[in-house]
Amino acid sequence: MILRDVPAETVMKYTGHRTLASFWQYINISEEKEHDLIRDALGG
Repeated sequence: MILRDVPAETVMKYTGHRTLASFWQYINISEEKEHDLIRDALGG
């Protein structure tokens, strides 16, 4: 859901996480996907 632009706070409601720190420790986005996201955000 994070990769589909669902806000972290919304996802946290369904996963039961109470803090962003505890939530983000389970989010593993590959380096390749991070590059794709940055490239898309910059319009390229």
